Amino acid sequence: MATLSPFQFLPLHIVKRIIDHVVGFSPLTFEAVRVDSYMYRVLLKPLMWICSNFRAITLPLYCSRFQMELDIKPFIKRMLLHIWKSQRDTGYVTYGYLGHPTHHLAKELVIIVNEQTIYSGKALKVLLHAPYSGCTFPLARLVTFRFVLGDNGMFKAVDSLVAEANISAFVQRIKDMAPLLSEVRAQSLYHGHGPEISSHHFGDLVSQLFQLVDRVAFSAHRNAELPWQLQLDKICNLVHIGYTGESFGDQFLQLARLNAQTLQSLDIVYDRGMDVLGLVVDTDRGCVTYPCLLKLKLSRSLSVFTVPREVVFNGTAPFPNLRHLGISPGNLFDDDTLFRGNAATLESLQIQLTRSAVSMFRRRSIFTLISHPKLKCVEIDGLGSLVPIPFPTYAECVQFVLGIDVVSGERDINMVVPRTVILSPSSLYCNHASIRTLSLPRTCLTLWSVLALIKSLPALSNLRTLSLRLGPLPTGITHAELPAYICSNYAPMGQRFRCWYSLSNWVDTRFEAVWCVLLIALVCPSFTSAIARTGCLPLFSELMRKTIDLDEFKGYAPRLQRLL
Repeated sequence: MATLSPFQFLPLHIVKRIIDHVVGFSPLTFEAVRVDSYMYRVLLKPLMWICSNFRAITLPLYCSRFQMELDIKPFIKRMLLHIWKSQRDTGYVTYGYLGHPTHHLAKELVIIVNEQTIYSGKALKVLLHAPYSGCTFPLARLVTFRFVLGDNGMFKAVDSLVAEANISAFVQRIKDMAPLLSEVRAQSLYHGHGPEISSHHFGDLVSQLFQLVDRVAFSAHRNAELPWQLQLDKICNLVHIGYTGESFGDQFLQLARLNAQTLQSLDIVYDRGMDVLGLVVDTDRGCVTYPCLLKLKLSRSLSVFTVPREVVFNGTAPFPNLRHLGISPGNLFDDDTLFRGNAATLESLQIQLTRSAVSMFRRRSIFTLISHPKLKCVEIDGLGSLVPIPFPTYAECVQFVLGIDVVSGERDINMVVPRTVILSPSSLYCNHASIRTLSLPRTCLTLWSVLALIKSLPALSNLRTLSLRLGPLPTGITHAELPAYICSNYAPMGQRFRCWYSLSNWVDTRFEAVWCVLLIALVCPSFTSAIARTGCLPLFSELMRKTIDLDEFKGYAPRLQRLL
């Protein structure tokens, strides 16, 4: 008889916390890690076999997406059902395998289709026949359409009235299959429409899909030419709009302005000729205010670069209740339109800094004289990736980030620089008690920089860096004398500092990194966790164990063993 594992007797709420830890998300980013990535499928698969409690929590995550291909090539006369390869191995999740269909668990339905099959009625016929004649997705709130390029030359021309009727019937069938549908995403994955495809029909199709829900998104190939038009007057009461593309973005700006009173989140990748004024100024209605908007993310395509200009906007605060703001890259603006009137509500800021942005912030005193009491997460990303910025700017940006005025509370800061740099203690010096988590994922810090940070940031609990280096030793101090020197000159400090994360494979700095970790542990009583990347963790732990046995650290072994 097989021996039962203690894991099989864990209560459901404990199992849920274990699964949450496995597929958890970073507190420094705005969006959760994708559960359907290969790494997480590999992690989840063995957990499904432990017991029914683990299976009850894991299976919905594992089967959260259901993908169909609706006759995308005209010479294929059957429905293609896409199943993850890893699903076939489980015996629990494959459609029809061992009698365990999974569509009832899906939270997202992905439909890959050539739109001509919708106009001709072929896609609808597939959905009305087995195995999907009575199939519903009771948990699905998101449907993603991927419009792909088929062999349009093999399609026959479709009468306009017939196409319109088929579009309406297809949209209704989608609504019937997903009764809780609340979000539609449309993706055009090819350059342009074939000559037989009417632009009017495509606009009608997308508009009818958008009318079903209150959350919409559209993305197009970067070079796509889409001569189609949304029925803007019929799409109303939206709470989310997403747009990615370089063509016909003006109609999505107009769609945002028309739904300004209800929008709660907006995510737009700007194309050529678009700027912030397109959101806040309407030629017919004047200045536009978004009273319910909580999350705004604006970025410009990497292929587009324009010189920032002083935006002339004299209206009231357009985003008075904004909580989360993401701006990348930083050449979208050169005034305070985005920051006007929301200092009391802003909770997180993600921005790509350039010299012009830093200059604008200083000129208008946005983060110095104006207090942001709720700002707890600051992420500086891709510094200087579009405009070459001299090395001294890195230190200036560190000072800018750490110097943001916060009345109370604690903050998490993530700062990404474009290349590996070693920051000195002087460039990191500040006197701010609110910073709890500091992430410098492309930065290598010296031991002395870390000690300076811990000393000047009393609330610092977690530090993430590329790696650690010892740096120059004090005059007259050898490696053998370094532990005693650190203890006598720095201990105790960092009462709340507990964890350091390495974000590289640290091949070149592994010995120095281990020394730094052990020396920091000698002066920080709460420091008990040093975490390397998954592939390096066994080697890191073994190297730390061997270093603790060296003569230099033998006298401190009881304290250092807590790191293992």
